[in-house]
Amino acid sequence: SLINLLKRLLKQGSIAGEFFNMTSPKGSNLGRLYGLTKVHKDNLPSRPVLSAIGTFSYGLGKALTQMLSNIIEKRTLFKIHLQ
Repeated sequence: SLINLLKRLLKQGSIAGEFFNMTSPKGSNLGRLYGLTKVHKDNLPSRPVLSAIGTFSYGLGKALTQMLSNIIEKRTLFKIHLQ
């Protein structure tokens, strides 16, 4: 399970206590799926949105988003400097 994996990584020193606390499963809510109407288009199509706030994996998703956005930002900056 996710919690066992996080505990093992914490014990090995692979992750910090702060990361463990942030990514440990806490929520029990289901994700909420809804649609936002695109009023600028004909026939008013909807754009699906999935809200995961309060779900089991919300903290893990938030942490991974932060880590990946830092990698993507650095990669983009590196690419800009090469051009």
